[in-house]
Amino acid sequence: MELDVGKLMRLRGAMESAIEAGAAMHFGEGSLPLQQAYVKLRVEAANAIPDGVREEFERLFPERTPQVGAAIVALRGDAMMLLKTLAGWVGGIIEEAQFAARLHAEAEALAKERVKEERGVGFARPES
Repeated sequence: MELDVGKLMRLRGAMESAIEAGAAMHFGEGSLPLQQAYVKLRVEAANAIPDGVREEFERLFPERTPQVGAAIVALRGDAMMLLKTLAGWVGGIIEEAQFAARLHAEAEALAKERVKEERGVGFARPES
């Protein structure tokens, strides 16, 4: 699967928006919406990441936020922390892809420059 950096950027934006909205809610509110946002965005991120990081993703991001015996405030905090961590992790995947693309472009440019140096540029005038 080819990495869709644009999709990851949109997902990170959605995560950041959910975090901002959750932070703006009154104390004790926002637990369920934050949990729902995390679950939905986690599914989307899971479908957008490369297979090479799937195991790490599954280890770091549970399918659901912890709920058993937790107070509403704790649930909100857990959901907020998972969303923030997920947004940061997705940001790292984006940066990694951009770095790899930049390295590839620089290597390609360097190779073209070397070919020009080795072959020369344009036509050479015959010596008289």
